[in-house]
Amino acid sequence: MFARSRLNIVPVGELGVGKSTLLNTMADNPEHFAASFGYTSVTTVVSEGHDIDLFGRPVRIFDAPGLNDADSTIPEWHQLLLEKCSIIHVVLLVFDIRNLRITASQILNGSMLQHIVDKFDSKSVIIVFTHYDAWKRDQDPKTLKAQKKEIVQGFHKNYGQKVGWEKVRGFVFSDRTRETLERELVPLLDLDFPRMETNKKLNKQAIAEEYHRVMGIKGFEKQVDL
Repeated sequence: MFARSRLNIVPVGELGVGKSTLLNTMADNPEHFAASFGYTSVTTVVSEGHDIDLFGRPVRIFDAPGLNDADSTIPEWHQLLLEKCSIIHVVLLVFDIRNLRITASQILNGSMLQHIVDKFDSKSVIIVFTHYDAWKRDQDPKTLKAQKKEIVQGFHKNYGQKVGWEKVRGFVFSDRTRETLERELVPLLDLDFPRMETNKKLNKQAIAEEYHRVMGIKGFEKQVDL
């Protein structure tokens, strides 16, 4: 048996989308991340990197508080990420499937990630839709497959094109079970990932300038349905 290389994973999502629940399911401990990382402000901490075993694959997660549109400290979060993480293999971009809105902060984070990473590759991004179990209960089973396809197409149109991502690694519909992660997420992680090095030459001012540049894009502040 050969040793499987460790993957550095950065989860990104707004407040309340279920990111902590997703990470706890990955860690196979319902209180692991909630107990370890009780954030109140994005400026407090980005975790040093927390090691878990994900179905035999060593994973290091660099977690941070959820971000929202009103959060003016997004540049500080990216600065802290630069300080804590040199290599990013996987970005988990997390959405709540019950409230599929593309917001300013979500577009901003996609654009900022490309700015702080040298040779950013969108094929390192995995889109995770949380609360799939609750959403599924309200759907017609006969049209479920078509609805999921429509959601994926809506992501490419309303998010991917806005941040310039031609293609992402894949999509996961998470129902808070380990079985689903093993079936949908793990196969995506078993593929080769690019080593994306964070740009250590950037300083806080350069990150802030990129933040304000993106914020100044016409129509940026508008929300759209996914």
